[in-house]
Amino acid sequence: MRNVVKLSSLLLLFIVLLASCSTKKKVVNPLLDNNIAGVALAELPSMAPDSLSLGSLSSNVKLALKVGKDNIPLSGKMRLQGGEGVQISITPLGLVEVACIEFLPPNIRLIYKIKKILSDVPYSEARAIGLSGISYGVLESLFLNRVFIPDGRSALHSPGEIGLEQQGDHIVLTAGDQAAIVYRFFIEKATGNLVRSEGVSSTGESFVCEYSAFTNLNGRPFPSRMTLSFKGDANVTMDIEHSKMSIKPFNFASRSVGSSYRKLSVGEFIKSVK
Repeated sequence: MRNVVKLSSLLLLFIVLLASCSTKKKVVNPLLDNNIAGVALAELPSMAPDSLSLGSLSSNVKLALKVGKDNIPLSGKMRLQGGEGVQISITPLGLVEVACIEFLPPNIRLIYKIKKILSDVPYSEARAIGLSGISYGVLESLFLNRVFIPDGRSALHSPGEIGLEQQGDHIVLTAGDQAAIVYRFFIEKATGNLVRSEGVSSTGESFVCEYSAFTNLNGRPFPSRMTLSFKGDANVTMDIEHSKMSIKPFNFASRSVGSSYRKLSVGEFIKSVK
């Protein structure tokens, strides 16, 4: 009988220890339980299931492009179709396209129609503008104001890969501690909006994307302005202001060019249009 009591006590102690360990594990990564201003992190606009439904985005844009010390004010249209591509068409007078920037799943395409030049390279060869090692999925999530894991998928798919800490007025989420690029996301406590995303590569390249001027889009707050800066062999900044935003799906088609276009590296392309 004494042995039975002793065994029961040991089992009870073991169960208490297991419960204690479980509680500690929850505290280490409290992503789904923590909250900002009473809202669970998993319900934030940049992470919630509703953010995944925002798979199409088209708008008129004012684009300020800065390459090194050169500033180029532009205007045009942006079209994003989830999983297919991001296309920024440059139409200074609102009618005729003179250039096009495309971020596609396998590559980046830069087209300058005036000089008939083209750069069509995989992300691994885009170090000139700080994109080496960054995937299309990451860029799509940046344009859609999402918190993501290193492969570009929404953090909602794998919350266990996200670390969490508080810094003043912001909640800071970190992804990819063991990856080639470490990503950090800054969320305002007061609004729950994702206002800054950044990535730092082990090769020295980096990017910062800042979001502002939030407006209502499909029932969720969405930034009508984003400033995306890349640091690679050259420093490139795209300051994009959206207007007339729409989430209506469309048929995405990459631009085609004739055989008369001269193909250049990203670095050569940038020098040619400056």
